[in-house]
Amino acid sequence: MQKYFSFLIVLLVVFAVGISWYGWDNTQLRLSRISGYFSLTNNPLLRHYDKDYQFKRLQWRISRNQLIAGGPAKDGIPAIDKPIFVKAHQSVFADDAIVVGVYHQGIAKAYPYGILNWHEIVNDNIANLPITVTLCPFCDTNPVFIRKIANRVTTFGVSGKLYQSCLVMYDRHTESLWSQPWGIAVAGKHTNFELQRIPSFKTTLGRWKKRYPNTLVLSTDTGHQRNYQHYPYGTYNTDNSMVFPVKNLKQLRVPSKTIISYIWRHDDARPFDRFSGHVFSVTHERMRRVRRLRFIFNGQSVTAQWDPQLQTVRFFSSEGEIASSSAFAFVYPAFFSVESE
Repeated sequence: MQKYFSFLIVLLVVFAVGISWYGWDNTQLRLSRISGYFSLTNNPLLRHYDKDYQFKRLQWRISRNQLIAGGPAKDGIPAIDKPIFVKAHQSVFADDAIVVGVYHQGIAKAYPYGILNWHEIVNDNIANLPITVTLCPFCDTNPVFIRKIANRVTTFGVSGKLYQSCLVMYDRHTESLWSQPWGIAVAGKHTNFELQRIPSFKTTLGRWKKRYPNTLVLSTDTGHQRNYQHYPYGTYNTDNSMVFPVKNLKQLRVPSKTIISYIWRHDDARPFDRFSGHVFSVTHERMRRVRRLRFIFNGQSVTAQWDPQLQTVRFFSSEGEIASSSAFAFVYPAFFSVESE
């Protein structure tokens, strides 16, 4: 008993020192993996209780050892399934708030990072198209997917697991696991199935409103009590620290959290634990300077353009705009390099 209390005292001292040194949010973030030991679904010691790990070996695209608990249990970060929207002038978010903007068939919507940081997934419809808006706060990846699998509409939730520090989603039809930066299933019935994407843009609410004055904005009326004006991850998005392990960091030639935009296209190969296909990325800093780049992608001539109004990168081919995602720079070698450390 005395040893137990001694351990608790040491733990409290470490926690107090952490708060004084890193701050409350940073300390919570760095201890987030410990919280997984207090749940069943994402407990590293109790994988036999977690059905996500029970898929047959042939149904895995990645090594199960690379799938790690991010801290919260499954659905501990609740996806928004019944989003409510307000007009732009009714939104509580300031013009400098970062948003994911989506425009489809005459309808514009903005999804503030202030909400996405807490929920990561919004299952929505735009112009009768079922979509899932996503954000991984650890990677700044924000692709928007059409939430159809083999012509069946579904919704997605947050598994609480991470692959290469990035969001792993699950579909509620089969509970297959999906790597968000790839947009493909990595475990379960739909392994190797690729989700279709639509263009989306990381920008500010003010810039989005200037482009689309009639835009709708996701409301803070989510059914959950969160401080949507508060960034919950301390200084993570402004420093170069990593909380969870990722591979190929030595390949980086820029700071790990430099903002890039990337496009990608899977091919028919199914290599284990890595991407196969076509991919291109460019830093926003470079695009601000050069404004336009032309290159060959998947046999097509593609142009990357800097959008000065939205302050983001857009990609175009002869067939129209190509769906892309922004990301922290470390995502590119971790997910798209064919080499490994």
